[in-house]
Amino acid sequence: MAPKAVGSNKVLWRGKSVTLHDIRVYKLISRIPAGKVATYGSVAKAIMSGPRGVGQALRRNPFAPDVPCHRVVNATRCLHGFRGSLDPTCHDLQDKHALLVGEGVLIADHKVDVGCMYTFTPEDVASLQDDAEPSTRVTINFINCKKL
Repeated sequence: MAPKAVGSNKVLWRGKSVTLHDIRVYKLISRIPAGKVATYGSVAKAIMSGPRGVGQALRRNPFAPDVPCHRVVNATRCLHGFRGSLDPTCHDLQDKHALLVGEGVLIADHKVDVGCMYTFTPEDVASLQDDAEPSTRVTINFINCKKL
């Protein structure tokens, strides 16, 4: 089902008001299988965005854990930024650790084993084809933009 426009930059998707950028992030990370993780940077590269934008979309994720934001880690493979937390001893990051270990991800010293890293396939990226109605279809790439 195509998203329904609810504002200038938001659409209604799965009953929640989210941006089209968020939808692309959520669709892509939903393809990361249990037992694997990806980095913010690899998600960003696949959707032609920036890693901070990916992080913000995941922080706003209203569909967790069905849309598995816990399967995204930072570039050093460390558990980081779950529900906005940066402290590895906090309850939220302990939750992320438990979710990942429960799915079979190998973690030592808050760092994911390199063998658990997921590489997005061309099929993963192709699955992101915009299914929005033409009136809500938006493509924005802020990478390398210059102010006029």
